[in-house]
Amino acid sequence: MKAMLEELHVRNIGGIRQADLTFRGSFIAITGESGAGKSSLIRALELASGKRAQASLIRAGNDEAQVHAVLAGGFSQPHLPEGIKPEEGVFVVRRVLSRNGRTRTYIQDNPVSLGLLQNIMNHLVGIQSQFAQIDLLDPKRQLNLLDARGGQTVKVLRKNLQETVSEALDKEREQIRLLKRRKEIEERYEGAREILSRIRSLDLDVGSEREWEESLEEIRCKIERAEKLKNLFDEMTGGFAGEGLVNRLETVIYELKNLVEAETNESKDFDSLIESLLAGMKYLEELCEKQLKKDDPEKLQEAFATFERRLGLLRKLKRLARVETVGDLVEYERRASRELDWLENSREILVTLQNECAALRKKVTRLALELREARKAAAESLEKSVNTVLDDLGMEDFRLSVLLRPVEKVRQHGADDVEFFLSDGGNLYGSVAKVASGGELSRILLALQCTCPKELLPSTLVFDEVEAGLGGKAAMLAGYKLRELSRECRVILVTHEASIAALADQHFRVERSADLTLVTEVAGENRVVEIARMLAGDHEAPEALEHARSLVGMKEK
Repeated sequence: MKAMLEELHVRNIGGIRQADLTFRGSFIAITGESGAGKSSLIRALELASGKRAQASLIRAGNDEAQVHAVLAGGFSQPHLPEGIKPEEGVFVVRRVLSRNGRTRTYIQDNPVSLGLLQNIMNHLVGIQSQFAQIDLLDPKRQLNLLDARGGQTVKVLRKNLQETVSEALDKEREQIRLLKRRKEIEERYEGAREILSRIRSLDLDVGSEREWEESLEEIRCKIERAEKLKNLFDEMTGGFAGEGLVNRLETVIYELKNLVEAETNESKDFDSLIESLLAGMKYLEELCEKQLKKDDPEKLQEAFATFERRLGLLRKLKRLARVETVGDLVEYERRASRELDWLENSREILVTLQNECAALRKKVTRLALELREARKAAAESLEKSVNTVLDDLGMEDFRLSVLLRPVEKVRQHGADDVEFFLSDGGNLYGSVAKVASGGELSRILLALQCTCPKELLPSTLVFDEVEAGLGGKAAMLAGYKLRELSRECRVILVTHEASIAALADQHFRVERSADLTLVTEVAGENRVVEIARMLAGDHEAPEALEHARSLVGMKEK
């Protein structure tokens, strides 16, 4: 059996300065006049169950409030952190509220997060207030109630569907991201393969542009020198045009020699001088020829054209790649190569993803259809069980039906919307949200709780005026159902209905004294007096006392 709420200690919550309740039996009633402070007990139970705290709950004139709950019995959560595991089957929860808004949460006197407390107490204490009627009108709540009826079959199918839908969504998001990235790369590097081919043909490094510009300038200077040298050489040799300076000089020298020798009749060593001069000119001519062979203008022009083409292509590639420097172009080539390689390799990944998405969509559809069939069976079972309880609650003419409405898009909880309908076999038919009265909603809610699978019931179930809107026979029947429910879990009922309170195993009275709310256990004659007050508003009225005694099974002594 799950751990059950055994004790509740309240300090400075609402109108309660101090209240200490020890619970016994299975069916416990809490009664009191309106405004006495019963809601303060409900707030204290909610705090112990993990509901978020508000400073407004703290009793006026106090800076701090506390709720202390003790649970005992079996515990179904073995994987709890060290330090908060039950000790000898006892589990202690404490909430401390401060006026400054700071709330502290403890389990076994060790501080814990509110989320951890909620996770634990969610399976141990359930609180059904009058607002649960509103909760009952929520389609999501109705779906969960139906699925709870479907038991392990629906639970497993819904879990599998949820996991498969999540996996399918993840795969689809992955596919979308892949397609988006592929599109971005295709747009960013449109025509880039030809650019990359040309970049690679240049065999670039960071300093290539500067080196080529320097080489181009050097070749240009060599071409200028070679052209001058060629012109001078042609002047010396005459080139293809005829007589050059060397030949002319040789002719002039020999004519000059003949003239000088004839006029002066002097014989000097002209031959030696002429030979030296001609030898020097010949040597100079050979040097020029040798240099011209070394710096062939045509080859220099070819080299110049080569570097000029490289620089032109380099600058064009920079424009195409939208970069400023060679370093940026080199990085562009590396990045583009990497991205385009990924683009090529991602084709296979994309095909795999598309196949996986298609397979998951089929699986989602299959699971959704299986879940729908299981829900149909659960709906029939739920309708039968709830309507049986409604008969017991005096609603023989009413029938609850569960409508499954298929939707186009499969969601994590399935491909169905669920809505509870109520009919009376005559003119009344429609959604419970539109046609059910407050009393009918109370009985439907109780019927659903009574038909809830035992394993899904919390060990302690708190009802806050669940009989609101009922009276007479309907209230009495609701009381019997609550007592029947208490065989499966401890039921704590805050009620104004005397006939229901009289069925309880244990009875607490909440009363107002000045600005204090007092909570006391009543038994024997004190309980009779309280039931009489609830019946007639006057606990001294003989008829009320007699009726109260009959309700609690006592005879006047």
